Amino acid sequence: MTAPRPPRPSGADPVRELMERHRDLCESATDPLEIAAGLEAAGVGPDAVARCRHADVFALAEELYARVPRRTADSAAPDAAGPWRRRAGASLLAAVLYALPCAAFAAIRAVAPRSSPWALLAAAAVAGAWYAATALETARWEGGRPGPSAPAPPGTGPAGTSLRAVAAAGVGAVLVMPLVLPFAGGGDPASPATPAALAVGMGAAEWCARWFRHAGRSHLAAAAGIAEFRRRMVPVLPAAVLLHLCAVALLTAAVLAVRPGGREEDFGALQWGAQGAAALLLSLVVLLLRCGRPGAAAAGAAAAAGGTGLLLAVRALPLALPGRDLLAAHGPAAVQLAGCGAAAAALLPWAWAALVRPGAHRAAPAGPPPAPARSGPSARTPLTEGPTPT
Repeated sequence: MTAPRPPRPSGADPVRELMERHRDLCESATDPLEIAAGLEAAGVGPDAVARCRHADVFALAEELYARVPRRTADSAAPDAAGPWRRRAGASLLAAVLYALPCAAFAAIRAVAPRSSPWALLAAAAVAGAWYAATALETARWEGGRPGPSAPAPPGTGPAGTSLRAVAAAGVGAVLVMPLVLPFAGGGDPASPATPAALAVGMGAAEWCARWFRHAGRSHLAAAAGIAEFRRRMVPVLPAAVLLHLCAVALLTAAVLAVRPGGREEDFGALQWGAQGAAALLLSLVVLLLRCGRPGAAAAGAAAAAGGTGLLLAVRALPLALPGRDLLAAHGPAAVQLAGCGAAAAALLPWAWAALVRPGAHRAAPAGPPPAPARSGPSARTPLTEGPTPT
């Protein structure tokens, strides 16, 4: 007679193995859709879902959400979407920090109006370093709580930290462009009035980015699936970008209305276009940084800085290069418009595709996940569908 078949070991349960591997994600999730987005980002494909005996990743996420208990309120990460006044307070502080270099630059010009161009260029370089440091610091602020105790945003880790530094350096280069570009053609030093409007507008960019992530997390909890979530987010991204552009336009109009007359060239359509292109690029970079996409943010900011530098070299070199006459005929604003506009146009489709995905709005864990036990029945060999993103 055939011996009875031994019972199936618990270690062969693929759902339990997946649950152990992604326990931190399941414990911090506020909705099954958030687990589905995390599994999708981790590379859990149809084969792994089929091994878990589910039809799709959403059904698998619902089972994981039901089987894993939620993290308690004490250990959960604080909500990144605070009240409006908290977001406004952090954004106002960011605007003040970004405005300080332009104030110092204006003070130098007021005290020493005949300063050497090299001295003004050195001051602009210091301003760019300050902008980069401010961008790197404000990227760590979460939920309107600036300070070292704030939890790390999504996309952290050694690689993410390096990419954030590159993106911050690119932000500093874009903000300092209006101050240094007039030196290329031997013209008069630039006034810090309109660059100040672009810098102070970074506070509005921070507010819009926080509001965008707040809307994303709200829709993440309310949507029934990824398709519905994307439909809900379609009008949110243009609204956030347009709010920042309107804020920069109002600030620019305000500084143009109070600037001293007769000392600067007219601020025409070309200058407005350059200001708008830089504002659009900065808005996308801040949104990508806030939503844990530092790679795209670094690529866009670096492309703007590198492209503008290349166009500046084409304009300055006495060579018959393509487009040199066009750039030389329209002044330094044309260089900024072309460099920032091209980078923003290339970054916009990628940002649109990335920022309407649920994974861009998943809350970051409050700290490193606890080390799993190495003995006992709960120790499992993980599945091999891919590494869990940090």
